[in-house]
Amino acid sequence: MEPLEPMRPVSVQAPIQTSTPRWKSAAAMLGTMCVFAYALLSTRTGPGSVAAGVAVGIVGVGLYAMSVVRTLRENSGKRIPL
Repeated sequence: MEPLEPMRPVSVQAPIQTSTPRWKSAAAMLGTMCVFAYALLSTRTGPGSVAAGVAVGIVGVGLYAMSVVRTLRENSGKRIPL
């Protein structure tokens, strides 16, 4: 066997990941809970309530899709359970 050639140095920058500020997460959770409580406890039906429900649903689906994309991108090449 021939000896291996020495590897050349590789510079790898540390990944910079920023977390979401707590106030944004808290505001989003509080707003979602308020809309849910209003929809649950309100006896009024109308286009406003339906529009709020649809808007919350669309935002929820969008955030879920973004989280799946980010999880798969950060773990590329690895098998992870969903």
